[in-house]
Amino acid sequence: MNSNGTNFLEHPNQFSLRPLRALFSSGSHIFRELATASSAALTALAYNATASSALRIEYMLAAVGSIGIAPFTMIVMKPTNMTLKEIGEQGQEGINKSGGEQRVQKLLRRFGRLNAIRGGILAWSAAIGLKAALSP
Repeated sequence: MNSNGTNFLEHPNQFSLRPLRALFSSGSHIFRELATASSAALTALAYNATASSALRIEYMLAAVGSIGIAPFTMIVMKPTNMTLKEIGEQGQEGINKSGGEQRVQKLLRRFGRLNAIRGGILAWSAAIGLKAALSP
């Protein structure tokens, strides 16, 4: 399910693939900058943490988690993302060439799982950073 509540798997593959192009395009621009900025901020907090080494470690773990979505996306997600993008650009012909509707459904489910994992990495990073920030 995407942010506006649409479940891609409930629609024919040809229509499910269209919105992914916009997601790939916008996500590749904004998330890279956000991850870099948040990781830099968390690193600065770690550098300036004088209270304890535990606090410094928590900030560094949060920074690593924040920037960690970049290699995860490039190494783990990119093959699935690029395959879906190519299929989507070709429309029904791309679906047929890729191995049919079932293959596309499998790729869409994988895309959803990988995005959930990436979101989990960011949530983990945010939780550790928040814990460090709220530490006495």
